[in-house]
Parts: sequence; structure tokens; C-alpha cells
Amino acid sequence: MDNINDSEDDLLENNNTSNFFIKKNITFDPFNSNKHEKVRYQRTRETTNIIGYVVNVHDSINFDIDLTMSSKLQKKYKNVITNQYKYYDYNKYYFDNIYTELNKKVIPQYGITYRCRLKGIGMKQSNNDTDTIWKSNKLSIEIKKLIDITDGWITCTLSDVDIYKRLLVDIYINTPQKTINLSEYLLEKTKDDTPPFFHKYLGNKA
Repeated sequence: MDNINDSEDDLLENNNTSNFFIKKNITFDPFNSNKHEKVRYQRTRETTNIIGYVVNVHDSINFDIDLTMSSKLQKKYKNVITNQYKYYDYNKYYFDNIYTELNKKVIPQYGITYRCRLKGIGMKQSNNDTDTIWKSNKLSIEIKKLIDITDGWITCTLSDVDIYKRLLVDIYINTPQKTINLSEYLLEKTKDDTPPFFHKYLGNKA
């Protein structure tokens, strides 16, 4: 996978894709490690090339993702935090014939998301200081824009389950120009910060 070293601003500015996967009635609590029950860290063998759809971005490293899992993988990750959401899946001609399509009833669909956290990357503790909160919010917005380039679709490598019942993942955003490894993107983006906003994490309790 290529790391993004240049032209990321062009990618964000030239996002002209349309999203026909309209999400409705989604209720998620912002992730807060202090209010989540801790469990034993679960080590698992990595599973690569899993397609996912990002339903919610809590911040730049915590996400709710609808993952295309087999029943075997669903059983493997049964302890991960999940949420149900409702969405409307419009066909690709919907906005070309909107007056006709509006008269048709669209049946809502339901999906399941898994609470996911980027693997191998640690984030600076906020301590509620204004600069850190501002930086975190700015990066979250930027990550949302990157994910919007592919209409929310990503590729994941699934790994362990941490003590907060989050699935640890590597996320790849397959843009028309290049494939972005999200962890590497964040590390590169903030490498000149003092102290660094993100750092490589080698422990087993991310």
C-alpha cells in the first residue's frame, strides 16, 4: 500500500463523488474509554482485504464500520461493541429521475457496525486543553473528507480486540489517485508537531 506523501489537498478539494447510500436514524455515543467496561485483551490472527463501509467517525482513530464478514468472522469478533443502523439504498439513477423516483417507496435497510480503532497508533492525550481539542476536531473533519472520496467504502485488515472491546484495524482508502494507509497518513501529517500528536504504538492495549 502506498503512503500518501503529496497531493492530499488536491484529493480533498476534488471530491466530486455522489453518495447514494443515505444513512438515517443512527445513534452512537462518542467513544469514552472511561465509561466502557474493560475486558481481557483478545489476540487473533489477522484477516486481510475485508471491505467495510464507514458509518460513523468518532475521531481520527475511532470508527463505526459495517464490515463484510463471514459467519465465522462474526463469531470470532462477537465480543466487539456493535450498533444497528438504518439506511436507504437508492439506485444510481435516483437523482437523474428524482421526480419519478420520489413517488416510489424506498424500503429501509438495516446494518450492523463494529466499533473499530486504528491499530498501531497512539494519540496525544487531550487533558481538555483547547489546542489539542481543536487539532483533534480538525483531523477528524479531514479524515471524513478523505473517506467521502470513496463514498465511505474502505478496505480493512482485522486484528485483535482491545480491552475496551474495540476491533483493531488497519484502514486503507482506495482513492482514484492512490491507496491511503490511514495510520501512515496520520503519522506523516503530524510528524512535525511538538510533541507529536500521533505516535507508533507497539503495545497490546491500544
